[in-house]
Amino acid sequence: MGYALQIRVRYAECDLQGVVFNANYLVYVDDIIERWLTTALPAGDLDYMVKKATVEWSAPARRGDLLDLTASVSRWGRTSYDVEVRGEVSGTEIFTAVMTCINVAPGTHMPTPVPDAVRAALDAPARPEPAAAPTAPGVSCVFVCHDGQGRVLLARRSAGARDEPGTWDTGAGAIEHGESFEEAVAREVREEYRAEVRKLTTLGVRNVLRGPSHWVAVVFAVEVDPETVEIGEPHKFDELGWFSPDAAPEPAHSQLAETLALFRTAHP
Repeated sequence: MGYALQIRVRYAECDLQGVVFNANYLVYVDDIIERWLTTALPAGDLDYMVKKATVEWSAPARRGDLLDLTASVSRWGRTSYDVEVRGEVSGTEIFTAVMTCINVAPGTHMPTPVPDAVRAALDAPARPEPAAAPTAPGVSCVFVCHDGQGRVLLARRSAGARDEPGTWDTGAGAIEHGESFEEAVAREVREEYRAEVRKLTTLGVRNVLRGPSHWVAVVFAVEVDPETVEIGEPHKFDELGWFSPDAAPEPAHSQLAETLALFRTAHP
């Protein structure tokens, strides 16, 4: 019962860490509730005021994510009700919000009992809004950091990672508006590993299709100083390690094998 909506996280909704700014989750909540009420009820049949809003986060959402939202009434009172909104990305729980709403007579601020017709409409089986239409592919830079002596740097994705937590992978990130590839790679290496680029080599381009997402990934080899490397984004990674490209640890991220194949071609 309730309502479902899928949205794509936009650049303007994220903070300097590249994750959705906390306050914007309540914008998502307000959006799905408004769409639900507009769809389920005739205009003017319901008016409400928010008494309390709580949000609990489990993981961050990031730019370009497809965020699946669901809304349902979790509690009915005489003049109030709680709407619970859950958000997931590819099956990973992102947040849960609860809005306590006070039913008021339309056009006034006076609490009034929730009509039976409203209860029935909001308790009806969920009606999902059509999924967002496919958009143009995103562009990302994937980088294989190495020490110049044959070892590559891999990171294990933490429980809060956007996808495939617990797997080992190279670094990657989206290119921001106005950046060159070189600037994007240098920024991402600094953010993820607290390191500076010593030498940058272009390895190739990959067309990455993963479920609903589509990315054009430009792959680079980046030489860094191993002595300076450390975890810069603990919400994404919980362990770093240096490995031979032919002996990557398990479990591996689904894209790791093809990325390392490009690296081995340039660094036999």
